[in-house]
Amino acid sequence: MLLVTTGLRIGEATGLHWKDVDLEGYSLHVRDTVKRVKGESVMVGDTKTPHSRRRIELARSTVAALRAHEKRQEWERRTAGESWTKHGLVFCTLEGGPLDAGQ
Repeated sequence: MLLVTTGLRIGEATGLHWKDVDLEGYSLHVRDTVKRVKGESVMVGDTKTPHSRRRIELARSTVAALRAHEKRQEWERRTAGESWTKHGLVFCTLEGGPLDAGQ
């Protein structure tokens, strides 16, 4: 839903932190992206260019989907217990780590 309604790139969506999402204000700020580092796993880092850092307005349906996703993620966090890593990512693995969009 988020990709379709905003035009975000996959790396931008997977690098999105909850602190950058304003559900009450129907917007988000793109600040980070997920990248694959050669010879290593994935990492969250700055966007490729300063122009990529931007504010995006969100549709009501997107905000509703994000709210539902946030509730599911909270359940996943509780289920994972101590194995959850606190990255604060909107889209993450079942343990809270960055997703590898290339898989």
